[in-house]
Amino acid sequence: MAPTPDDASHLGDRIRKAYEDLETGLIGKIAKAVGLGKGTLGGALGKRGLLRRAAQKLIGLTAAKVARELPPLIDEAYQIGADEAAREIARMRRLDVDQAPRRESPGGRGRSGPVRPPMRDELAGRLIREFHPQVLRGVDDIYRRIVAEVYAPALAEPATRLEASQRVLARFAQEGITGFTDKAGRRWRAESYAEMAMRAAFARATIAGALDQYRADGIDLVGVPDIPFGCAECAPFEGRILSIRAGARAPRGIQIYASIDEAYARGFGHPGCRHSLTPISGTDAARELQKAHQPHDEQGYKATQQQRAHERRIRAAKRQLVAAQESAADAAAVRRARDSVRQQQAGLRDFLAANPQLLRYSSREQVRKPGDKVERAV
Repeated sequence: MAPTPDDASHLGDRIRKAYEDLETGLIGKIAKAVGLGKGTLGGALGKRGLLRRAAQKLIGLTAAKVARELPPLIDEAYQIGADEAAREIARMRRLDVDQAPRRESPGGRGRSGPVRPPMRDELAGRLIREFHPQVLRGVDDIYRRIVAEVYAPALAEPATRLEASQRVLARFAQEGITGFTDKAGRRWRAESYAEMAMRAAFARATIAGALDQYRADGIDLVGVPDIPFGCAECAPFEGRILSIRAGARAPRGIQIYASIDEAYARGFGHPGCRHSLTPISGTDAARELQKAHQPHDEQGYKATQQQRAHERRIRAAKRQLVAAQESAADAAAVRRARDSVRQQQAGLRDFLAANPQLLRYSSREQVRKPGDKVERAV
């Protein structure tokens, strides 16, 4: 099977979970600080320094984990891409894959010699330098906004300060830690940005390894097979031939649609892209690829995005449950939060029953407290 961006995605599980733990842990720290304030303005303000120190410790632990574990995982993703490409070349050339000699990685290095793709240290450095400080500021900003809303002079409801803070806290828990703004001006939740960054980094490394292996084996062209429920951005490239080397020439009767660099510049291979790249060595392979091409399924793609929205709502409800538990809310508030989780999960079950072509991925619904098992009572 041709190398795909998902081939090495499992390598990022520990890093992604570290950021899930970080966001949930930070929400828990905010909730605990609110609870420790005991419903008084002085108490709430007095816990701000404690909250910042606790948040710095959590972020520091995450930074150490990322700096230590991410670069070698990027190396491994690159090698996985190269190995999958070698197996696909062997299959294409009608070799018995099990008996084919082990291919060396691009550049003549086997697994014993470390491969260092260009993006190896880029992501870890960017996360620690740019992302983590903004997350810390986001924690402080959320806490200040909670205090301002709860103790604003206009607050004239009969509810106690503690009950009011619980309501405000639940809303912020649902929204998540939204302190990060990227260079394009888009605001991201901590978990969402980290997930996107991990997915993109491992996909880039895997495909880079595959393309380098293709080049090392004299392959100039790759095809883009269809995938189920692909996005409109990549749809124009499905069933097409791309060149991976300058000056590449296509077999007679076959047209090169674009170079791989041009395709990337036009949006192909974006974060979350699941398209594989299969080697093309002759007219038959190119025509087989084109014959298998089907029109873009826009409705199917929309259904996958609706499923993602259900999953986000489940995670938001679970964060609210964590906040209720950590802020020492009364039992009724915890029950309401747990009921909300169950309601969101029921909504997803109903949606998937109406769309049997889709599969449920429980891992995309999970929220954990740091060091805890996945919350499944929910």
